[in-house]
Amino acid sequence: MAGRLKWNHHTARLDLHCNSAGAGFVVASSAFCLDEIGDLDCPNPGFRQLAVQTLDYLDEDQLLCVFQVTASTSEVVLQLEKSVNHVLLDGSAVRMFLKNLASQAFQEKPLAVIPCHDRRLLAARSPPLVSFPHPEFLKPQLPVLGPPVYGSKQELEIKVFKISSSDINFLKAKAAKQAAADNAVDVRSRLNPPLPPEYCGNAVLPGYASAKCRDVEKWPLSKLVEMILEGIERMSDEYMKSAIDWLEINKGIPYGDCPLTSLSRLGLDEVVFPWGKALNLALS
Repeated sequence: MAGRLKWNHHTARLDLHCNSAGAGFVVASSAFCLDEIGDLDCPNPGFRQLAVQTLDYLDEDQLLCVFQVTASTSEVVLQLEKSVNHVLLDGSAVRMFLKNLASQAFQEKPLAVIPCHDRRLLAARSPPLVSFPHPEFLKPQLPVLGPPVYGSKQELEIKVFKISSSDINFLKAKAAKQAAADNAVDVRSRLNPPLPPEYCGNAVLPGYASAKCRDVEKWPLSKLVEMILEGIERMSDEYMKSAIDWLEINKGIPYGDCPLTSLSRLGLDEVVFPWGKALNLALS
């Protein structure tokens, strides 16, 4: 968490340099109360504006973990925000980290969880053996394009475009294309042998489901839920090891139009600080 990610040109993948460069700590204040922020029970991308994600002066050498403590000037509330790189941790690992962080706020209290950091447990086989097709992953297209439009600091120009009948037909044809949903699946207990429950890394793989766009619109919700469940049940030991080997060969990334994550089962509400549990939990 105090290290940095570096690109390894030999292996074409990110390496974790444990150089103790440090994590980030930000102190902030806000004139708003919690009621003014809105519904904290539902994940909201807008919450990202309330916490520091990156530090401009570090350029590309960004911190892997940033903590922010925000004190409200209008009520007796202390907010703790945490930004972490998903390359390092998944949701379960974040829960372990927060439990250990909270335990150290007590006097003479041991760690709540002894973390397992052995990334070799999820290494590809030698040689890699891909025994399934893996449409849930996408081979990266290089070179990488420029920054997103909405992240650009340049002034944008607004134009009006006329849409012809051929353009409309083109858009209609998109309804016949496949749409994919990826459900994050924790593989710790699914692998054989299983990973230690205290494995503190990124141990999720996408369980995918796909259908034509027009079918997604017409089918009942129960049918869509059934398809997503099939994607989860597909995650056998051999399938997951095949996926890891595919990633080793192709250096791909998860691909899907709609990523799904069950945040309610992460157990973040189990974290206990000396002053009690969090009154509200919000994710962005």
